[in-house]
Amino acid sequence: MLASAMRRRSFPSPAALAASPHGLAIVIGMAAFVIRVIVVLSQPFHLAAGSDAADYQRLAVSLATGHGWGVSHYAPAGGPTALRAPLYPLFVAGIYKVIGVHLTAARLGGAVLGAVAVALLVVTTWTLFGRTVALATGAIGTILPSLVLASTALMTEA
Repeated sequence: MLASAMRRRSFPSPAALAASPHGLAIVIGMAAFVIRVIVVLSQPFHLAAGSDAADYQRLAVSLATGHGWGVSHYAPAGGPTALRAPLYPLFVAGIYKVIGVHLTAARLGGAVLGAVAVALLVVTTWTLFGRTVALATGAIGTILPSLVLASTALMTEA
């Protein structure tokens, strides 16, 4: 009896998912994630000394290895600074704590954040303007080069 019930249950088709704002957000968010993963895995990424990405990397590694926020390279005498928002280095440090210090893992985390941002954009647009505008907005957000590249870099713009 249970086996026959399990066979009858199937996943909804993409067309059925796209009939609701959350379903459309899931479909478009998955497409956005796939594109961002392809970009992360196909493009080499190097940290330039003194760049924002290098500073976020330094903060995340310091937090993940238990050394706290470390010394600031911007504040006088290496004291505390508000130059870097704390949430993104904590997010990357969490990835490093679980997986280890790998730039690709941090960039894939950014790809997840970028895909979630596109999905939230779809839901918000659907709520405000309707399905057609949400579909167009989601398609643009999925492939817009500036959004794709920003969400695959090691920066808060993800």
